[in-house]
Amino acid sequence: MSKTQIATGGIADDAVTAAKSSGLGKIIAIYQDAGNTQYATTTDDSESFTDVTDVAITLTPASSSSKFFLTWNTGGNNVAGASQALNMDLDFKRAISGGTTTGKLIQSTVAVGAGRRFQYDNRSSALGINYLNCTMTVSFLDSPSTASAITYTPQFSKNQWAGTNGTSMGVNSGIFQIMEFSG
Repeated sequence: MSKTQIATGGIADDAVTAAKSSGLGKIIAIYQDAGNTQYATTTDDSESFTDVTDVAITLTPASSSSKFFLTWNTGGNNVAGASQALNMDLDFKRAISGGTTTGKLIQSTVAVGAGRRFQYDNRSSALGINYLNCTMTVSFLDSPSTASAITYTPQFSKNQWAGTNGTSMGVNSGIFQIMEFSG
């Protein structure tokens, strides 16, 4: 097999253009929203998700082959201050304009309980930690295969397994970021 080398000075400045180079896997756009709204629920059901609407992001893909890397950084909060032990689940909802809405995106494409469950236990009120806050992050790579506008919304649920039942627990809206990659 022969090997050809071209000296750096042998390539004209206008010979290599973006149109001639592969755009696969390159970051096309970055979207971000943040907020400090406190979302809470007293529902103890890991299948019932609450939307965190103030950081929802609506975007229009550059192409139908674009992929989106979603990251949500949030903090759990014990609104009522009662001792409890529970699981917090984080996920995303995808709504395609003129198309389908898929809630619990990670669960519906990977598996229930896949990599986004956080355990929280603050039943030790003797230590004065009834208002313990925890930091949580979830990420997901989505391939929606559409060029239509998409709205991504972070979601959470709680499933209490010990402590004071019906306690209001939730998350702060936090920071939601999306990177669009060429596909």
